[in-house]
Amino acid sequence: MSEVKLDKNFLNPEQARPCSGDMCRNNRATTLLFKKLAAEVALVRHDVENLSVVLCGDSYVVENHVSVLQNFDHITQRLAIIADILQADDRLEAVKHIPLEVLAARLSADTKKNKPDL
Repeated sequence: MSEVKLDKNFLNPEQARPCSGDMCRNNRATTLLFKKLAAEVALVRHDVENLSVVLCGDSYVVENHVSVLQNFDHITQRLAIIADILQADDRLEAVKHIPLEVLAARLSADTKKNKPDL
């Protein structure tokens, strides 16, 4: 079985700290919550990656479910993007730079209509 490597920016929920800057000064509790949520999403992403490594190590699963296994990569990419947005100092700006077009379109369309308080 292959070993999954943690990326260098991996953050455990306990490591989340309040940020500084104009956006954070007014609402440190919300910012800390977003950082902790980002860390939880990152943990889920790593769990999904570990699961995909195990499944890809099984030749029967690979031979019979290769298209489904490819979904794991898309899922982990989306989770990484969501975590990045949650921990960004400017979440609305972060949405503008999402590399996956489908996710970018869904999130951008919603933010343009509703102007959520991120």
